[in-house]
Amino acid sequence: MADNSTYFTTTEIQYIMDAGFPTDYKPSIYKLWEAFESKFGGTVMLGSGNAFTEFLTFIGHVKNISSGSQAANLGALTRAMHLEIANFSTDRINSVNGVSDCLTNRLISNMAANYMSAAVGLNGLNPVRPEYWHSIMRQPIPDAMLNGQVGLDGLVTSYKNAFIMFCNENRIYPWFYGVSGPSAYTRFSSLPTGYNYFNETDGTGRIKIGKFYFRQNF
Repeated sequence: MADNSTYFTTTEIQYIMDAGFPTDYKPSIYKLWEAFESKFGGTVMLGSGNAFTEFLTFIGHVKNISSGSQAANLGALTRAMHLEIANFSTDRINSVNGVSDCLTNRLISNMAANYMSAAVGLNGLNPVRPEYWHSIMRQPIPDAMLNGQVGLDGLVTSYKNAFIMFCNENRIYPWFYGVSGPSAYTRFSSLPTGYNYFNETDGTGRIKIGKFYFRQNF
């Protein structure tokens, strides 16, 4: 059976803790690492190319914080997308993939100038809904740990998607240097363009992806 020593030296474990991994969950670092490797492993080339280095960066973006001002754009978007799927016991990955494409659709439709302005429509980043800045936004790793594999996979996928979305938006060289605009950004699901809103309610003309129903009009 795997444990932290399966993957890390004592020194590496200390690096992870120093990056902000929650002390209460130290014995379970390996569980988040396994999810990270499974869902993000093929994407590390977009960063440093070193999986352990990218894991430390990931921890830095999802570590426990007390206020929104402590979350940079990548961490903020990751937390907000994770919050959207946090109450689902299944199908978190498909759900967050649909949400990611919905945000891109808002850029394509000129509803927002960039991902962070598009993301203010998400509960966790909505300035008029401060009640959503609660423990899941502040402490996403503990929340994911408490929800087992589906929680860990959902958090890592939220981060992976947000990472790629910002790579597109910022034209990260060399992978996205030639991206012409939002219509050419990476897609994560089968959601067509024009579907700019979502919730959990079915209705005429809505498309279901994961647990969400996506619609064209507000």
